[in-house]
Amino acid sequence: MQGTQALLFDFDGVLGDSVEDNLRAWQAAFAKLNLPLHPAEYFALEGSKSTEIARKLIPSDIHTEELAIQILKDKSEYYVANNSFSYYPGVHELVAELAKWPIRTAVVSGGSAKRLLTPPSSQILSEFRVVVTGDDCNECKPSPEPYLRAASQLGIAAEHCVVIENAPLGIKAAKRAGMYCIALCSTLTREYLHEADLILEDVPALHEHLRLQLKPNDVASSIGPESSAQV
Repeated sequence: MQGTQALLFDFDGVLGDSVEDNLRAWQAAFAKLNLPLHPAEYFALEGSKSTEIARKLIPSDIHTEELAIQILKDKSEYYVANNSFSYYPGVHELVAELAKWPIRTAVVSGGSAKRLLTPPSSQILSEFRVVVTGDDCNECKPSPEPYLRAASQLGIAAEHCVVIENAPLGIKAAKRAGMYCIALCSTLTREYLHEADLILEDVPALHEHLRLQLKPNDVASSIGPESSAQV
């Protein structure tokens, strides 16, 4: 992590305790078609754009674009009406401390701007310099585009960015972007996160690790001129 100048956070499953709510919403939408949805099917795609998740989960023999749009609409409506959204323990304390450090921060999510940028998800996003949603990118995770886009907007080269993720597709995206990746065991066990550079249990463990590894003075000295990171 030497030379770290920016921290890029996934949202669902890292900051927001929303993965189970999203799973139940997807299951409710597919139940209208009498189609079961096993949690493992969703978790394997978690981090992708909502539109991509809808397309990939529909059985090929009944797939149509119109059906994908309807399922996504049903999922979104169920989520809004039934979510129990909260932030993981330690998130507010971590974000408050990072605001005092000379380090740049971003949120990079495959979720829709409509969901992320309205309450309750939006409550903490104003603390981040850059927010990249699934609507901002042509390609979703595991493509490196979302993380490279965030790095470019922050003005930091990819090799000086550290990504915090919780899902295999997000880890792949971070590594393909040339970034160091820390995975949190918030939604999956360590065996699913093995491609990350470091695996930690939760946000408090991440907070302590960052305190030890990224002393504010060290961060300040490492940030130089705006870099040439490109999407």
